Amino acid sequence: MSGKSYTMKEMKAIVEYLTEHRAYGDIKGRKMWMNLASSKVTNRTWQSLKETFLKRILPDIHNPYYKLTLTQISSFQQGHDIEVRLNNKLQIRSSSQNSDTDGDIEKDADIPGTSNGKNEVKTAGEDHKLSNA
Repeated sequence: MSGKSYTMKEMKAIVEYLTEHRAYGDIKGRKMWMNLASSKVTNRTWQSLKETFLKRILPDIHNPYYKLTLTQISSFQQGHDIEVRLNNKLQIRSSSQNSDTDGDIEKDADIPGTSNGKNEVKTAGEDHKLSNA
């Protein structure tokens, strides 16, 4: 590795930038690192920022110095924002549960009558007994 070593302050600034922008899924790309380099958080190239994060910071992301929550640590390790995915799953489940509930209400409304619209209720085997009588 050539050049000046990263200070802990610089590494913390990188982590803070990533958490502020919730860029957990962008760490292997290029655009976010270019934006970070142009933001003047540090005087490093985007290539250097990316390489340092992937090789030095990410393996040690659980370090208390970064002051990250367990959710943030997991988001970095898994490469996506866990909170957003959990919220999406909750919305999908509650939407599907709501549609199931609505469907049950409609099905219950059809139980008393038959499909031909008459209010006769037939039980299994009734027609068979009537035809034998």
